[in-house]
Parts: sequence; C-alpha cells; structure tokens
Amino acid sequence: MNPHKQSSLPPQGNAATNYATFAKKLCLFMTRSISKGPFVDPTILSTKKHFVWSRQSSILPQFVNKKFMVHNGRSFNEITIQEEMIGHKFGEFALTRKKPMHKKKDRKK
Repeated sequence: MNPHKQSSLPPQGNAATNYATFAKKLCLFMTRSISKGPFVDPTILSTKKHFVWSRQSSILPQFVNKKFMVHNGRSFNEITIQEEMIGHKFGEFALTRKKPMHKKKDRKK
C-alpha cells in the first residue's frame, strides 16, 4: 500500500470502535440522490388497504391524515400520519423493541 495515498478503509486498531465511527462518518455523506426522489414501495400507493411491511418507505404529503398499519416484525402498529411526519420513514414510528417492565416490590405487613 502506498503510505501517501489516503485509503477509504477504516483505520487499524480496535476494529469495532474504529469501524463504527468510520461508518457514522460515511453515512453523513451518503444520502439518497435528489434526482431519484424518496423511496416508496409501489404497493403502498396502489392498494386501498394500508398495511405496510416496507419500513424503509418514506412518508409522502399525500398520506397526511390517513391511517397505516406498519409491521414491526411481530405485529402491526396503527399510525395516523401527521404533517410533521412527512419525509421520515414508516419504521421510525413503529417500535420493534419491547420496553422493559420492572416488577414492583410488594410491601410486607
């Protein structure tokens, strides 16, 4: 390898942390092309049933005030689209992880 040439590979050392920071920096520069437009699964636009399996689809302005059922991996979560959600992804509003529930201790009498 040429020592004067900059490499697109992450720096050596602790591989896990270096690759994580490298990937974060790379994501800042690699966004979707404006000429392509937002990604929306064609089945969302064509069907009358609003069941969404494609969590990576973008929310468009024509979806405002409509209800969608977004799949979270196990079940469907109902979401009503508001104006503030335009441009975000469907998956952002259907959580996939369960919130931890801690047991409450009973007081002894």
